Amino acid sequence: FGYRELAAREAARSDGAALAMLAASALAIVPVALWWAQGFVRPHAALHRIISQTDADFVIVDDLAYPDAVDEVRNRADLSNRPLVFSRQHLGDDRIALLCARGTVAVAGARTLAAAGMVAEPRPGSIPLGQACRPTTGN
Repeated sequence: FGYRELAAREAARSDGAALAMLAASALAIVPVALWWAQGFVRPHAALHRIISQTDADFVIVDDLAYPDAVDEVRNRADLSNRPLVFSRQHLGDDRIALLCARGTVAVAGARTLAAAGMVAEPRPGSIPLGQACRPTTGN
């Protein structure tokens, strides 16, 4: 039935038909797959650019607002990259306070994630933009 029967009767015709179907499938599928991949990568690349251009010592990525944003939490093994990037999901308030005591902290929160093209919603535990470190007296 199908290709097996055609191949048994007319090998040359069946091979040509198989190649034609393969070419047609590739011409339809490859552009769609490339378009889909570009759409997936674009917001992550935009967020990476935003983070890398930040003047802060540390950036907390609010992956509670958009869980896939955790993909941008990458640091070199020797921690020589700046800014150092942290996941909000893995930081308690005490650790955020330690970061604040050691340098400047920026938050890639829902607004920043949206600017990068990620649909983000503040959820419980999310950090309001600019409120990672509470100002202390003398700052």
